Amino acid sequence: MIMNYKSLVITATLALLSFGVPAQECDKLYKTKLAKHKGEINFFSAPLKLILFLNNVKEGDQKYYMSLTAGGNIPSVGGKGAIVLLGNGEKISRDDAEVDVEVASNTRFSYSYNVFTEISEEEIDLISEYGITGFQLYIFDNELKSKDIELVKKQAKCLTSLK
Repeated sequence: MIMNYKSLVITATLALLSFGVPAQECDKLYKTKLAKHKGEINFFSAPLKLILFLNNVKEGDQKYYMSLTAGGNIPSVGGKGAIVLLGNGEKISRDDAEVDVEVASNTRFSYSYNVFTEISEEEIDLISEYGITGFQLYIFDNELKSKDIELVKKQAKCLTSLK
């Protein structure tokens, strides 16, 4: 069953209001992409250089994803593993996550390393409460600045509200 996309957008706005997150703020934090031929809608967070969230809604089912990017100057192919550090000291681990590598452009690093992984609502709740202070992809580390930690918290709070 293909849903009416205007209804989806209205529902998302009402859901945001009911969760106490200002709809205008979430509208600024996320971009919407309709894939009518697939019968789905995707909400992308406005990307930091390091973290991107995605909410995929298809036939009423939602899946949440997080993309993490780190830079490095050492070519390394075939690396695995991602560890996300939360503000309360807890970690979200993806030991088998494949780390993709590509030649970087317009950065101070020669290579860009990326992990794209599904995340649960429980993990999103932890991120929205404590924030992400840093992460490691294979052997490449990144730390977030205070303002970025707060932005990630806001993005996580909005993520599950978008429908």
